Amino acid sequence: MATQINLARVYNYRNNEHFQFHSEVKDLINDASPTKLKIQTLFNPTYIEAYRNEDIVLQKINRSSITGDIKRLDSERDSIFRGLVDTQNAAMNHYNKTIANHAKLLQPVFDTFGNVSRLPLNEETAAIYNLTQELIVRHETAVEMVALKGWIDELSKKNKELDAAVKKRNAESADKTDIVMKEARATLDNAYNDIVLRINALNVVEGTAVFENFIKKLNAFIAKYNNTLAQRLGRGKESPIQEEETPEQPTAAE
Repeated sequence: MATQINLARVYNYRNNEHFQFHSEVKDLINDASPTKLKIQTLFNPTYIEAYRNEDIVLQKINRSSITGDIKRLDSERDSIFRGLVDTQNAAMNHYNKTIANHAKLLQPVFDTFGNVSRLPLNEETAAIYNLTQELIVRHETAVEMVALKGWIDELSKKNKELDAAVKKRNAESADKTDIVMKEARATLDNAYNDIVLRINALNVVEGTAVFENFIKKLNAFIAKYNNTLAQRLGRGKESPIQEEETPEQPTAAE
């Protein structure tokens, strides 16, 4: 049975992931040659124009007037988080055994959450919310003894500021760029789907090495992006701050 292009869950990819995926598809097609793949008109101008349009829209989103504030707040939040962790680590070796023992009681909490500053923006917001709540609500005495209260209050404050900035940006773009982006993504995905259907059909009929090699390389890219998506969807959504994932929408037959 002829190899077929697997399903890419492009509808669920974040905007930057979505554009990067199509960037890799574009490069892969160019490397294999649109002419040899017999998709010349589907690729250029149809797919290329849709790709360039999404690029323009994505740049507008990234240049949002609030994006700079979000980046600054995220950097400040990460700095406060590192200060909190450094203070906790120092307390673990405190000369005062009482303080050191309280720090040891807190360490499992820090171990559970890990380095939240490495998480994507909204996931970090959710993790910090849960971390600060866990420390303040369930470990109040130890937090006071280790002198973490000030750090936690500042971290919580910065987390709320950043969350508010993200929501403001989303509200401002809800009726403008976001809608345009959805349309741009849909147009590009439709152009991609036409290419997928054409190549799958040609590979069944002709089964040449050109199609087989292209499909294997594209399926490797698809697996990479779908694995990233699966890991993200598997993390759960316990915090009220964390945004929900977009429902899956099929884009091509496997």
